[in-house]
Amino acid sequence: MTFNNKLKRGSLEVIKTSEDKFVKDMTFHLYGTSLSGLPVDEYAVTDASGVARFENVLISGSTPYTLEEVNTPVRYVVPATQTAPVQWNVVTKRSVTNILKKFRVEVTKTDRKTGYAQGDASLAGAVYGLYQDGELVAYYTTDATGSFTSDYFICDSNWTLREISPSEGYLLDETVYPIPAEPGNFTVELNQIPIGVTEEVIMGRIRLVKHIDAELEDVEKAETQIEAQFEDTAEPADEEHGEAVQAVSTVSGGDVQTEPELEADAALSQETGDENDAGSAVDGGDSQTDMDVDSGTEETVEDTDAESVPETEPDADTHVPVPVPPEDIEASGKEGVIEQPEEGAKFQIYLASAGSYDAAREDERDILTTDADGFAVSKDLPYGRYVVHQTEGMEGQAFIPDFIVYIRTDDQTYSYILDNTTQSSFIRVEKHDAETGKIIPAAGVGFQVRDLSTGDLIAETIYYPTPVTIDTFFTNEEGWLMLPYELSYGQYELIEVETCYGYVLDSNPVPFTVDGTQDVVVVEKHNMPQKGKIVVAKTGEVFASVTTSDGADKDGADLLYQPVYEIRGMEGATYEIRAAEDIYTPDGTLRAAKGDVVDTVTTGSGGAVSSKELYLGKYEVVETKAPYGMVLNPNPQQVELVYAGQEVDLTETAAGVYNERQKVELSLEKTLELSEEFGIGTNNELANITFGLYAAEDLTAADGSVIPTDGLLEIVSLDADGKGIAQTDLPLGSYYLKEHSTDAHYILSGTKYSVTFAYGDQETAVVTIAANDGEPIVNELIYGSVSGKKLDEDGEGLGGAKIGLFAPSAKEFTEETAILVTTSAEDGSFQFENIPYGLWIVREIEQPEGFVLSTDLFPVAVNEDGQVIEIEIINEFIRGNLHLTKFDKDYPENKLSGAVFEVYRDTNGNKELDKDDELLGTMEETEKGQYEMKDLLYGGVLVKEKTAPDGFYLDENVYYVMIDTDGKTYEIENEAGKGFYNQAHRGNLKIVKTSSDGRVEGFSFRVVGDNYDQTFKTDANGEIFIENLRVGKYTVTEVEDSVSAGYKRPDPVTVELVVDETLTVNVHNDKITVDVPKTGDTSNLWLWIGLMAAGISGIGVCVYSLRKRKKNKA
Repeated sequence: MTFNNKLKRGSLEVIKTSEDKFVKDMTFHLYGTSLSGLPVDEYAVTDASGVARFENVLISGSTPYTLEEVNTPVRYVVPATQTAPVQWNVVTKRSVTNILKKFRVEVTKTDRKTGYAQGDASLAGAVYGLYQDGELVAYYTTDATGSFTSDYFICDSNWTLREISPSEGYLLDETVYPIPAEPGNFTVELNQIPIGVTEEVIMGRIRLVKHIDAELEDVEKAETQIEAQFEDTAEPADEEHGEAVQAVSTVSGGDVQTEPELEADAALSQETGDENDAGSAVDGGDSQTDMDVDSGTEETVEDTDAESVPETEPDADTHVPVPVPPEDIEASGKEGVIEQPEEGAKFQIYLASAGSYDAAREDERDILTTDADGFAVSKDLPYGRYVVHQTEGMEGQAFIPDFIVYIRTDDQTYSYILDNTTQSSFIRVEKHDAETGKIIPAAGVGFQVRDLSTGDLIAETIYYPTPVTIDTFFTNEEGWLMLPYELSYGQYELIEVETCYGYVLDSNPVPFTVDGTQDVVVVEKHNMPQKGKIVVAKTGEVFASVTTSDGADKDGADLLYQPVYEIRGMEGATYEIRAAEDIYTPDGTLRAAKGDVVDTVTTGSGGAVSSKELYLGKYEVVETKAPYGMVLNPNPQQVELVYAGQEVDLTETAAGVYNERQKVELSLEKTLELSEEFGIGTNNELANITFGLYAAEDLTAADGSVIPTDGLLEIVSLDADGKGIAQTDLPLGSYYLKEHSTDAHYILSGTKYSVTFAYGDQETAVVTIAANDGEPIVNELIYGSVSGKKLDEDGEGLGGAKIGLFAPSAKEFTEETAILVTTSAEDGSFQFENIPYGLWIVREIEQPEGFVLSTDLFPVAVNEDGQVIEIEIINEFIRGNLHLTKFDKDYPENKLSGAVFEVYRDTNGNKELDKDDELLGTMEETEKGQYEMKDLLYGGVLVKEKTAPDGFYLDENVYYVMIDTDGKTYEIENEAGKGFYNQAHRGNLKIVKTSSDGRVEGFSFRVVGDNYDQTFKTDANGEIFIENLRVGKYTVTEVEDSVSAGYKRPDPVTVELVVDETLTVNVHNDKITVDVPKTGDTSNLWLWIGLMAAGISGIGVCVYSLRKRKKNKA
């Protein structure tokens, strides 16, 4: 049997993309080992759409095939290989992208000679272009380091770099730099190509021609030769070589540009460029200077010498201008000067931005020294602004001020003619404060100037309006003056002849020199401001001596000491001297602001002291530390130091200050132990108390006299508030206070209360010292006590009794009026503690329950502290009486006899009669209706009516009586204010009316009984019901009236009521209907009589219907 198996296959599609869109004819290689183990090695080429297909490829095993691009064009980065698994009946897809190779240049620009920028030239700002095949593609500008980095471009051949415009100070570099950017040189996408470029800096040189002035007669024959030589050689050479020639001159005294001016000139030149160039002699003016320049000429600007003034002899008064005689007035002409070369003048040339010659690089500086012809030429210097600074020159000749040369054209010579004038200067005289150095803005200060070469004073002749010669010059209001003309080179001295207010004249000359280095020579005259001293004299009281006197107390036994004081100079006072205003010297200097402390002084043994030297002005002397024992004087003393004239160096003024001696207010506060209950301590007892003030140490006066230890200085009394103040003016020292006398109620204290009068706060006029540290000194009362016993009649102790202690003046003895109240203990004992000195009364206020209050008074007298007084108080038992009056409720005047009342002790106190209550007996009827029981002991009793009088209801209530007042008779009542009543027995009466015609309403009946007579009318039912009638007999009679007139009336009926029953009386009436016979007709007389009898019988018989009624409760 034969088996034929087919291997499984699949497909792979490769999709090609590229940055430049070229995707056709790219070859891909697929290789590896299939799942069957057979090798796979196939190639495919992309079609126009960029797709390469591998068809019927054996499926891959666990390791995918490798896919790679082969023969990749050099312009692309070769793509990385990929894995590509091939599966059965599946088209695997892979994407491959071609990335173009790119480059950028990193350009670094350097100076061709030094590698760094020279002079003021800069490597920044050069513009370079990138070209491909000669076409400009992009341009870039160098940064501060001379570098730039371009963007990325596609790698290719024919890329170049060249400079389009140079940076400042450099020449254009025309070199074309090839860029090796061919793609074959690189394998990755982004590539850097470093390129170094160089440039040549602009170089130039400086030439100087130096001239000086000379007197005409000294060079008369050589003048033409010098001028001819200068004209024949200098100018043609400058024109031939294209040099810029400038004339630079100085002003009298030599104007020198400061470095800030040079910097400002440099900035201005850089901003304005060619427009601000000084006039040049060659090439349209390529040279520049920051000095004043005469454009297009080599002629020197000359200064005119000051005209000489004929000297005259000064007048005796040098402060007054001297008149000039007319014959001495002569006009002066102007002499010319001839320029001559100056040999040996030395100049520093350095780059201005370096700041100094020493700070400049060697290539950026030079030293020039003029030759015999006055010429000097520098070495070639790189682009920039250069300072020309003269360092040496001929004596008496002014130096050329610094100026700037701007080298900015390559191979250019910048030429300058420098002319010096004879040195002279204006003279400015300034009046200065010798301490601050400030100008004193004061007019009228007079000065003279002496020429030391001749010994003559400098003078000026003024011809308008009158010719005068002035040799004394005065300051203006700003404190300075200018001499009227320049002084030439030489030595002089300034002499002050008159100073200003506030200053001391100083006649010492001030020498000065005119050497031409300054336009204005400032001569300063320094004067010392006049000063003064303040003398402070200090006085005050001192403890000088001691006096004594007898009879300090009422019996004259004590010796009294008193200190005596005198006014003397005081040592040790310290003062601050303060400016009372802003203290200015005429130079405008604030020497001391208002309130500033300008000096601090302390008085010596004589009490006086002088301040240091102070500036003129107003001051105040303020004491800051008083002498020991004195009070600081807070009042400033106003003083003023005033100008004493220009010849006085130091002035003086005085201030006297008096100090109060520090004093003491020695006080004490006395508090008495109060007893409000006893009224002690509030009755001006303080008026009886005094304290002695004693010395606790020897107090020695200035004369040696002494207040000895324990010496009495004063007896101090107290006011109504218990405060005492010592009146003695005490010196410093130690003292004590001791009670001298006290009130009789109090214990005299022997305690000493120490006080020390030490020098306190100097600002305190009176030191307040309170004895006992300000705490009140307490006097204790003299106390005694009462020990008592409370007993009954049998001698047994009684507890619960209230007992009071009273003032001897007491009239009422109640708890409210008592001073002290106590209650006896169970054993009858009681105590009154802390009873103060005096006479008192003990009396019982409230007795124990069941006892009679004792009204006995027990006087007690406390004379000594700790005294004990014993007493006994006896109480009698309380006894009371019971009484009642028995009466008829209806008739109170009717007293009832025969009642029986029982009296019980309310044993358990519940105010109810129960089995535990004790029967004390029955009340005795002493007379009709009067019942009583006597001598019942204290306590509650119950009264109950046992038997009521006949015909009366029994009062079943129980009446409680509390016997609590001795001898009192307690009335037993069941009706307040009347007595004890009984209610009589009661019954009811009912009358029932009937009639023959049925009318029953409105008939009147009269009911009469004992003490009873009432009339009633029947109601609609013909009934009358009368309740609660006393039991007894009553007569019922029908009343004859208009209602009963037509009826036959029955006879009155007498009935007797029974207790608690209702008796009914039935009454019937017949209507009368018979005609009445005529007068004289007696035929029917018997008939009428018969009818009347029948009518009487028609009333009917009273039927008694009895019923029970409720009993009335009394």
